[in-house]
Amino acid sequence: MKKYFLGVVASLSVPLLLFVNVLQSQKYMINYFEVKGLISKQELIVQENKKLINRVAELESPKRVVDLLDSEGLIEKIGGGEIIRIEVVDVEK
Repeated sequence: MKKYFLGVVASLSVPLLLFVNVLQSQKYMINYFEVKGLISKQELIVQENKKLINRVAELESPKRVVDLLDSEGLIEKIGGGEIIRIEVVDVEK
């Protein structure tokens, strides 16, 4: 009787374990494809951030600021003889 019971349990456990294995494989594949999608999305976001960082650096460059001010007529280049240096002296002495 004991051998018969163990034989039934063993014969029923094999298909059950195979079914559990299939379920685990399915969960793994779902998670795998989700992670792959997140990795590709992350790569796109990183590339976009690099472009934005480069654009900000380009906008902050002194040459661009000088060109912008020069094109709008807000600054003019002057010769060396037109520069005046002012020093502030302490008056409380």
